[in-house]
Amino acid sequence: MCALVFKHTKFTVFFTLVLLLIISLFVFFRASLPSSQTYGSWLSPSPCSCEQPSVSGNNELTRTPPSAYLQAFRMRPELEDMTELGDAMWATISSTKKGGFLWIRHNETYNTGHGVSMFHALHCLSMIRDAVKGSKSGAVAHSHGSKRGMHMEKSEEEMHVGHCLSYVAQSLLCSADGTLERPKTYTDDAGNVLRDDVDGEDIEHQCKSAGYLIEKIEQTEKRPLDSVPRLKEGATMWDLFDELRVLFCPPHHVIPVLACMHRLEIRLWHSLSFDPIVRQNAEVSATHQRLANLLNTVLAMRLNLY
Repeated sequence: MCALVFKHTKFTVFFTLVLLLIISLFVFFRASLPSSQTYGSWLSPSPCSCEQPSVSGNNELTRTPPSAYLQAFRMRPELEDMTELGDAMWATISSTKKGGFLWIRHNETYNTGHGVSMFHALHCLSMIRDAVKGSKSGAVAHSHGSKRGMHMEKSEEEMHVGHCLSYVAQSLLCSADGTLERPKTYTDDAGNVLRDDVDGEDIEHQCKSAGYLIEKIEQTEKRPLDSVPRLKEGATMWDLFDELRVLFCPPHHVIPVLACMHRLEIRLWHSLSFDPIVRQNAEVSATHQRLANLLNTVLAMRLNLY
């Protein structure tokens, strides 16, 4: 009888600690979310889409679209520069260290690079820019493949420019940015309207965070994803990482953490390390480490119960 009471007490302590862990994680994520923010920059990691996906009554995933923020379009001399200074800026925004690909492990010796539309379009604009400059540098390594460095003959390069014009046009039509751009009105000394001109300067657009995509891609450059779930055609990076969160801890269970307790140490750690919100600064990282230590303690207790 005493043994049963003792075992019951151990289970009570264990689940109490688990409950405290869940509450701590909830408070942690709430505290680490960015404050209300309206404005951002193109390459800033935040604001980003950090909403957890929800599941409807029929267990179908309902996704929240990525959060938008207001960004005014202004003159960007560094993007208009056609000299080497401009070359450096275009190289920065149109790629990452490994080409702007999402990397997924194929086997022990090979990783597959999956294209991301934003970087594909930026690469194409960079190539069109080179064509406008009238670059005479000979063979240029402008392949869309994840194995960069191959050279192309001139005719092939011209075909590539044609492909890029088509791709950028389709990308713009697909995004269908319907932002209204107010005209600038020019008048004479008497106040008569001479003309209206629309240049798009200082017009605020609803933008998604390019920084979110960059951060996720750079993470996979350092550590490729072991595998990815099967996604529908047209799936985005937001869809992918939402789906990974669902796989880590299925939200249709009453207590998601307990539902996947058998692999909590792997799934939770992986989820935290892939979430940019918990990696914003050293203070949050320290809290992350303390939670990881608490998690390890709880898991050790769980192992001692069996």
